[in-house]
Amino acid sequence: ELKHQAIMMILAASLLILLYLAYAFGQFGFQDGLRYGTAATISMIHDVFLIFGFMGFAGYFFQWELNSMFITAALTIIGYTNHDTIVVFDRIRENAKLHRDLSFPDMANLAINQTLGRSINTSLTTLLTLTALLLFGTKGSVDLKVFVTLLVLGIAMGVYSSIFFATPILAWLESRKKKGEEQARRPSAAETK
Repeated sequence: ELKHQAIMMILAASLLILLYLAYAFGQFGFQDGLRYGTAATISMIHDVFLIFGFMGFAGYFFQWELNSMFITAALTIIGYTNHDTIVVFDRIRENAKLHRDLSFPDMANLAINQTLGRSINTSLTTLLTLTALLLFGTKGSVDLKVFVTLLVLGIAMGVYSSIFFATPILAWLESRKKKGEEQARRPSAAETK
């Protein structure tokens, strides 16, 4: 029942985040925002699958159980991952207004370079605190140890996935949109005759 509730909560959060990002990044229309939301949601689901996989591994070797701490950690990781992804996506949106001459992959690359230092600094600060808590503050509490371990793993993966997973997916979705627009503009063989 707890696994089922965790999956349902994660799916509900994913859908709501997708719709919110589609609205928030829909500067040129809902379809544009939907691409941003889709890329962020796919990246987030990737991170959650990693957490589920790790818990399967830890459950087999260390007898860790899925409980309310796992659900809390998974939802926290979802929030953290999306926050980091939104920072990069917001910079892409700003660059689209400032650098109209750049291609979308170049704008995405510029946005990553502009936000990389902030992402690393924020994540390292959080990871140092969590590592200290893991080493010195989880004695005797398996639930707290599970929670902190999952957060350490999830935050590390959140930074990785927002830069190396979500942004390339968004660039790929944008390139597909551009190819579709070019094909729509091209006259068909029947029209040229």
